[in-house]
Amino acid sequence: MLKKMSLIFMAVCLLLTFSACGGAPAAQTPPAQTPGGEPEAEDLQTALDNMQAIELKMPITLADNHVLTEGIQHWADKVEEATQGKVTVTIYPSGTLMKSGTIYPGVRDGVAEVAEEDIAYNPAEFPLFSGIFMGGIQFDDCVNASLAANEWIHQDFAEYNDVKMLWAYSMPPSVLMGNKRIEKLEDMTGTQVRVTGFCVSTVQLLGSTPVGLTMPETYDALLKGTVDVNMANPGTLGKPNNLAEVSKYVTLIPGISYIPHPIFMNKRTWESLPPAVQAEIERVSLEAVVETGQLADDYYNSGLEFADSLGVEIIELSDAELARWYEAITPQHQAWIDEKNAAGLDGQGAFDILMELSDKY
Repeated sequence: MLKKMSLIFMAVCLLLTFSACGGAPAAQTPPAQTPGGEPEAEDLQTALDNMQAIELKMPITLADNHVLTEGIQHWADKVEEATQGKVTVTIYPSGTLMKSGTIYPGVRDGVAEVAEEDIAYNPAEFPLFSGIFMGGIQFDDCVNASLAANEWIHQDFAEYNDVKMLWAYSMPPSVLMGNKRIEKLEDMTGTQVRVTGFCVSTVQLLGSTPVGLTMPETYDALLKGTVDVNMANPGTLGKPNNLAEVSKYVTLIPGISYIPHPIFMNKRTWESLPPAVQAEIERVSLEAVVETGQLADDYYNSGLEFADSLGVEIIELSDAELARWYEAITPQHQAWIDEKNAAGLDGQGAFDILMELSDKY
């Protein structure tokens, strides 16, 4: 009996010794996580090692030599760098792959994988997005306007569900440029204004007649007098649009209109990417918001400087005069809320978010 117990005791000791020396399998620990819950570099590397390379076709509305194309190209380069070349982005500028107005449905339906677009050309698909175009929504500069636009496209609106919204930047605030001198609100009465999409109602409230033309058509329209003025950001005064060549006057109207452009991806393409790769693209995208906003501020200033160098008169409205313009367009806000509510959307809730963003930025 004693001999049997001794043998059992020896067996237990040998088992404990074997385990302590690593002979038995140790419990598996989960992959380390960063404080934000994102996978660490090891997880990203594993994902990259296991994924096939993918090329994303990216139509954009901007010209190849546009200053803001530089921001988009920098984002594309950083995506490639962050994914060690497994995700590459090929940019097709100036409608060479798709024309303005067809880019969003093209990416949604998989004709291209990712894009930048002024979705003012797609008002039916984005009824709540239109709110940020309303007059009187003010931001300190293009960086802050871009940050606000980026938060706006990440709201829980059903209209965003058909694509993956990545990031957004804002064009500089619109000015009026052309061959009619605009220095008070009354000068807008009866004026033919080239404008597109969501800004049409703003122009109507200011007493003018909107004329729908694309940007490439605007040079000839100003030259031939088809329109009196163009409502657009002042960067278009310089290259590549050169609208200062066909404009005598520029009137600064801060807060009357900002034009945000989102960057979005085909949803199936996005969902095909490993989560760790998605996280890297989102990180790079957030950085691009500020970088491209800074380029937009430079674009604003360079356009005005170019116009000034050609002798274009730049008119600044007084605070009192601007207040009259804001008062004229304020009814647009309640009309927008009522229209969205009538369509079964939460117009008031969306407008409240927009006001919070305006206060924040």
